[in-house]
Amino acid sequence: MQIYKDLDKAILNSELKTEVITALQESGCNNLHIKDFATSGLGLTIGDTIYLNSALLKSPVEIFISILLHEAAHCHQFKKYGSDVMYKMFLTEMNHDEAASFIKAAEEVADEYSIRKVRKLKSANLLHRNFQPVGFHKTLPVSFIKLKFEDYKEKLGKVNDVEDVMKFFSNQV
Repeated sequence: MQIYKDLDKAILNSELKTEVITALQESGCNNLHIKDFATSGLGLTIGDTIYLNSALLKSPVEIFISILLHEAAHCHQFKKYGSDVMYKMFLTEMNHDEAASFIKAAEEVADEYSIRKVRKLKSANLLHRNFQPVGFHKTLPVSFIKLKFEDYKEKLGKVNDVEDVMKFFSNQV
């Protein structure tokens, strides 16, 4: 599909590509961009758009797919809850511990989604059967997420609407 044209940058067999496109469509992802990131992040989802760091193209296909599916899970979250809920911690004076817990929970759900999808792809012999995806957010301390949140909140400053938050995060890649 044209909206996933950047997927052609990855070396995927046709069956795996078909499965990935299906997962992206089901998630509500309407755009996929693979580009050089200005930051060290590997992926970022903003609403219905997934951004992947082009550095992932040099990694094994299993890692690429795992990160892509993690980001697809965030598209599901945006589709289910809406941008207002997903970005509420930037639009209100939410307690920073509460905001960090919310972010951690969303990340852990995305990790679990990716792990389940990878398991399915392994069962279909589309990914190496010895690959073990790791949902690292489960072991990531909430205190780290809180620091990252506070850094973003400070850089973002006072915002009035979701569009400001989305523009800010778009400029992070």
